[in-house]
Amino acid sequence: MALTADDVRDYLGAQPGGPIVMEQVEKALQAAEQRVAARIMAQPDPRPGVIDQAVTMFAARLYRRRNSVGGFEGFGDLGLARVPSLDPDIEDLLMQYLKYEFA
Repeated sequence: MALTADDVRDYLGAQPGGPIVMEQVEKALQAAEQRVAARIMAQPDPRPGVIDQAVTMFAARLYRRRNSVGGFEGFGDLGLARVPSLDPDIEDLLMQYLKYEFA
């Protein structure tokens, strides 16, 4: 089953018709699909659920990052927090499928 922008919206916890820009969610999903496909050895058929979960998480992360200039998010009285470039949960889900290149 192919992932949809609605899957990402649901993962983000947003309600249909709520304050979420579905066009941006779709773009984030496309970017996440391309990025994950480029990083794994081959697309298994059928695609395992862990890869779908990683793509969903990455798309949600990209959607949330659209408002975090330079990788920083504001947390009110707590100040700024840096958003790391790699999510360890996504990396863990993809670990067995990643391709490694040696120079």
